Amino acid sequence: MLDIVSTQVTENTDVELSLEPVRLRLSVFGLGYVGAVSTACFAQEGISVIGVDPDIRKVTSIGSGKSPIVEPQLNEFLEQGVQRGKIATATDAYDAVLETDVSFVCVGTPSAPDGSCDLKYLKDVSRQIGLALKDKPAYHVIVFRSTVPPGTTRDILCPIIEEASGKARGVDFGIGFHPEFLRESTAITDFYDPPKTVIGGINDRTNDVIKCLYEGIDEDIITTSIESAEMVKYVDNTWHALKVSFANEIGKICRATHVDSHQAMDIFVQDTKLNLSPYYLKPGFAFGGSCLPKDVRGMNHMATDLGVDTPVLQSIISSNDAQIEHALQLIRSTDPVSVGFLGLTFKPDTDDLRESPVIPVIARLLEEGFEIHIYDPHLDIENSVAHHLQHSKTEETGAVDVMTRLPNLVRESAEIVQEKCDTLVVSHRNPDFRDIAFKRSHHQHVVDFVRLFDSSGAWQGMQHAGMNDYVQKPVRRESLLKALDCWTSGFSGRGRHVLVVEDDLAMSVIVKSMLEQLGCIVTIVENGMEAVEAVSREKFDLTFMDVSMPVMDGLEATKTIRQMSGSTSRMPIIGMTSYAVPEQSSTYSGICW
Repeated sequence: MLDIVSTQVTENTDVELSLEPVRLRLSVFGLGYVGAVSTACFAQEGISVIGVDPDIRKVTSIGSGKSPIVEPQLNEFLEQGVQRGKIATATDAYDAVLETDVSFVCVGTPSAPDGSCDLKYLKDVSRQIGLALKDKPAYHVIVFRSTVPPGTTRDILCPIIEEASGKARGVDFGIGFHPEFLRESTAITDFYDPPKTVIGGINDRTNDVIKCLYEGIDEDIITTSIESAEMVKYVDNTWHALKVSFANEIGKICRATHVDSHQAMDIFVQDTKLNLSPYYLKPGFAFGGSCLPKDVRGMNHMATDLGVDTPVLQSIISSNDAQIEHALQLIRSTDPVSVGFLGLTFKPDTDDLRESPVIPVIARLLEEGFEIHIYDPHLDIENSVAHHLQHSKTEETGAVDVMTRLPNLVRESAEIVQEKCDTLVVSHRNPDFRDIAFKRSHHQHVVDFVRLFDSSGAWQGMQHAGMNDYVQKPVRRESLLKALDCWTSGFSGRGRHVLVVEDDLAMSVIVKSMLEQLGCIVTIVENGMEAVEAVSREKFDLTFMDVSMPVMDGLEATKTIRQMSGSTSRMPIIGMTSYAVPEQSSTYSGICW
């Protein structure tokens, strides 16, 4: 079940892999809560585990099959693992690294007095692992599980390992982050029935090795970037803490109004369409409309009248106001004279202006003397304005000024707005606005409130075609360097033979120049058909493939290449696209990314 193919060759090699299967061996650094449970459970699955910890008490306890902590079933699992010869322990990292294929790092990251994450133990272990790797010829995978801020693994811990070992990430060793979601008192149950299994590896080779450990445990593994994997643990725990605080404050209001709080919350959690769902959990612009602002104010007013302290609920409106101020700062930072808005109603596909969060943005800009142009395909000025003034009873006097001046601010089309403004604000996620933003003049800025170019659907299509990754156009040197780092043998890409498939001559010349500066040998072709012919004639280490091209597009070309024989079919292909993600340029800024 957990057999992998043993190989000493580097990633993307053409050498045929050995048919000799070997079983993965695991070393676990840090025998605290996560480390002890991981050691016991993987040993239960037949994996040989070496637990490493400087604390001789923990090493002795686990080495004799006894749990150092209170956790149901843990003592039983450890005892069985030791009896079957699947668990060994050590205080030294050197032999543990040499004798295993994968290292899980589960050491503590305690909070410093200022709330920051103390990385002392992680740095120490990284250095120890690096020194051991110096004497290890085989590829080794290091997996960090300790909760750390995004960027820690790649930017802090990986360089320590490279310096100590004299070896290169992605070539001589794999590195990744794999957050844990074990709850105390149900940890073993959670191990075998996880809410999710998330892996962020530096490359596919690393991800595949980690996945192998979970074969038969979780088949729906989520793979992502190292940084996203690091962030998700913070997101999860902050969300859980927020839920507890929210429920407690609702409970206090219920008690003060003689309402059964558990009954109210039992009804609340039955709504899995809105209340407990992905809905409303996409970062973006402020909320508005006829319900949310009014009812939040109403709940807070009720709490105040009852003398109930609700700091979480009281912070909601101020947090929303801060998001509006953040949007204003983004617009001001583009130094415009005129600002155009694509979308005015509180959300797309409605004519309802009531408490639209775009209105206070426009009001402030008008007060500051900016020229404003607005387009909204569903706006009915006479009815929408009357409805807004009738039902919006807020203290925001600027909104009345916007409503009064609105007939003179609205334009007949998005194209007219784009022609008249220095900065274009996209406040509705309307597909028709994509070309407006993409085809703007070179001097114009875009401030995107809604993530107009969403990566999810576009990337799924590229991934389904067989692409390994993508870079956003206009392509930047940093994006190319990151792709070379991840998908070729060597950080700089020096000596790599790279194929660039791009129908835009100017773009292909720019990409070729940047790749050559990074030491690559570059071949350019203009369409997917030429790309298929090129890879059938000669070997390339990596291909950058434009997604949208005439004759044969990048997706079709990728599918064709994946059906070829030999190493050609396994060549990394990186998509180049303008529509997959928010544009990465100095004239495009998004509110939450």
